[in-house]
Amino acid sequence: MPFAAKVQCKGCGKPVVSGYCAACRAQGKGSERRPSSNTRLYGYRWQRESKLFLLDHPLCVEYPKGTHGQVVVLAECVDHVIPHKGNLRLFWDKRNWQPLCIPCNSRKAVAEEGALGR
Repeated sequence: MPFAAKVQCKGCGKPVVSGYCAACRAQGKGSERRPSSNTRLYGYRWQRESKLFLLDHPLCVEYPKGTHGQVVVLAECVDHVIPHKGNLRLFWDKRNWQPLCIPCNSRKAVAEEGALGR
């Protein structure tokens, strides 16, 4: 029976089957939970405002430019041009919003934050 290849511990980099090694788990690493979407500002108000924004701006602005070529693609989400990082003024400033399709939003996230938001 084949065994899975080991990966690096997310805390210290030692080889593990998955996640954190026993030493890092003992230190409490890996027990953190991501805050709820409402805590992260993406609750009801954001959902309402972003849907209204997409009604006024229905087409993806492309990231990077020229990604779609001559094809018109509908936007599916609202992205912050400059990451707000919790700054409420920047978060709600509609001049900082842009309509993107899901693939373009994912490309932008990887380009700015690294793979998988790290």
